[in-house]
Amino acid sequence: MKYHNITPPYFFENYSENYTRLTTLGREQTKRLVRNPRFSFLSDSEYNNKELIDLGVDTEKTSILAPFHKIEILASLIKEQEEIVSLLKNNGCINVLFVGRVAPNKGHLNICHVVDSYRKFYDENIKFWIIGGYDQEVNLYNQEIENLIQTNQLVNNIIFTNKISAETLKSFFVGCDIFLCLSEHEGFGVPLIEAQFFEKPIVALNRAAVKETIGKNQIAIDQFNSDYLASVIHTIGNDQEIYDYLVLQGSNNFKSRFSLKVLKKRFEEYIDNYVRIGEYI
Repeated sequence: MKYHNITPPYFFENYSENYTRLTTLGREQTKRLVRNPRFSFLSDSEYNNKELIDLGVDTEKTSILAPFHKIEILASLIKEQEEIVSLLKNNGCINVLFVGRVAPNKGHLNICHVVDSYRKFYDENIKFWIIGGYDQEVNLYNQEIENLIQTNQLVNNIIFTNKISAETLKSFFVGCDIFLCLSEHEGFGVPLIEAQFFEKPIVALNRAAVKETIGKNQIAIDQFNSDYLASVIHTIGNDQEIYDYLVLQGSNNFKSRFSLKVLKKRFEEYIDNYVRIGEYI
């Protein structure tokens, strides 16, 4: 059984009775499934795997393999849109990117606070591009974000794109300067390794599987502090040596752990081992 994770229900309690109910049911279902002695589990991350072990799964029946992805396909077969890349490269701003659906666990409210801090301490020359679809099921959360943007006059600094095409997504990864992830819960986080593939430094909150995913020598901050995060973004955006170091370490993390070649080899090894075990069952 491939296991990715189910977002904890408490993230939705103030926004959606339906999602609270569904995620609660999903987590209860997981507890039932792990009791089935016929199952072995293949988790996306150590974080996800630990959840299963904590529920009582024998360590010997668990393995870890990051999810297959389309990052290299996106890079090689899809052409970016030059007008978007040019806009980002020439707008005179530090362009910060986040990719993830608009949901309570994804940290959009915290992003707004970081933007506000940046403007107070530094200048207006920053834009945060937030890519991901809206969900009307959590409309109260959407409204909280909008209210925060309006109250703090952040309209010119925070841009929500909603869902976009693959060509546009690639354009933002190519054109933006920094990837920011303030998500409170990620079972893995494919956009994190997308950012590393496209050689963007990452600033992240150390939650769930985030630090594990981005690897060593990357910035994963334990406690949320909007002023501190604003200073980190300002430093990276204005210090080429730090910028290049983070890019190099992130790129090495992707190549050594998450390239399709690496994932293919590890999956084949897992299947070969599983088949050998099956011969004795």
